[in-house]
Amino acid sequence: MSSNRSKNKIILLTLVILSVLGTWILLTTPGLKPVIVSIYEPAQLLVESATITFSSQQLSSKEPLAHSFHLYNTGGKPLSILGIHAKLPSTVVKLHQSRLKPGQMTPLIITLNPRELKASQTEVLSIRTNDPNKPVQQLKLKAISTPKKTVPI
Repeated sequence: MSSNRSKNKIILLTLVILSVLGTWILLTTPGLKPVIVSIYEPAQLLVESATITFSSQQLSSKEPLAHSFHLYNTGGKPLSILGIHAKLPSTVVKLHQSRLKPGQMTPLIITLNPRELKASQTEVLSIRTNDPNKPVQQLKLKAISTPKKTVPI
């Protein structure tokens, strides 16, 4: 009898751990977050992490820098991404879908030449949509200057 109780406790504990772990994975993995959609609202663009910061070490790289933003439609109507404008000339923007159904997500991948960003500079990427409340949203690309470590002699 006590053997069954201890087995039940182990099973219950395992289920609790798995549900906590599953919730943590769901809430911390980009693109997997649950999206609350209001069916009575117009199309609405939600950008997960609208600002990215590049360190001096990343900026000193000769390789292109890439970052993925996650764009969600939290409205009840289809969202159309009408245009994306970047000021930096060599910025490459790759959008997987330009029309999102309610609750749908699409990645937006930005690739840029690190030599075009200067330390302590912020560049803006504009996204134009059919969201009537906020037709243009801006993503910020920040370059920060991190001081070089010096070793005393």
